[in-house]
Amino acid sequence: MRLVSSKSCKVCEGYRQRLNDAKYSYEVFDADDNANSAQLDAWLITKFPVVQIVEIMDNGTRVVKSQWPQGQDPPVRWIDFKIKQLEEKQQNEVKSRATKSS
Repeated sequence: MRLVSSKSCKVCEGYRQRLNDAKYSYEVFDADDNANSAQLDAWLITKFPVVQIVEIMDNGTRVVKSQWPQGQDPPVRWIDFKIKQLEEKQQNEVKSRATKSS
């Protein structure tokens, strides 16, 4: 999971604490770092926080699988639900490919 946030964002600070309390593993994408501005523009992010569920590929790249609307802090239960939903979708895709190849 990735949290796109700014140090000046009070909601982001509170959300980081909620993620920590829930014992989630996540990375922070620092919106204040000028080196990240091009990526923020590419993602069309203008409000914080943004919670993204990402898949880390074998080569280390991160692919955004789901994103909560920017500027809103999703309930922790949404994260649990979305992760489970994405895992089920991936399992179904694997089963479908296995069925087609046999």
